[in-house]
Amino acid sequence: MAGSLSPAAAPTLARAGSGSSSTVWNRPSTAAGSPDQPAAGFGYDPQYRWLRGKLEYSQATQTWRLRYIPPDGATDNYGGSVIISDASRLGGLKPGDLVYAEGTPGTAGATAGSFAPVYTLARIAKQ
Repeated sequence: MAGSLSPAAAPTLARAGSGSSSTVWNRPSTAAGSPDQPAAGFGYDPQYRWLRGKLEYSQATQTWRLRYIPPDGATDNYGGSVIISDASRLGGLKPGDLVYAEGTPGTAGATAGSFAPVYTLARIAKQ
């Protein structure tokens, strides 16, 4: 259908913070670094049912993260990333890959020193 957007391409409305009446639009962008739009390849559903972003691996903690808000972007309650609960689901993906993931977040701050929740993947694929 002409003019329809896939869930990964549709603009989404997200809460700016708890108790805040401000809103943040997470729109797909082809212009990285634009102040009113996130960098290309990043975005998320307000309930975190889907995320688009960059995979990161920490040698220090031996954990995988999915950063769905670029480091220089406006952050959310989770700091813009989630911790992947089951790294075996990543298959051949590597740090730096841009991915689209579906799943559910757990409790925020589930790991020491982090705001990020553990994210249980339903599916993940390279963008």
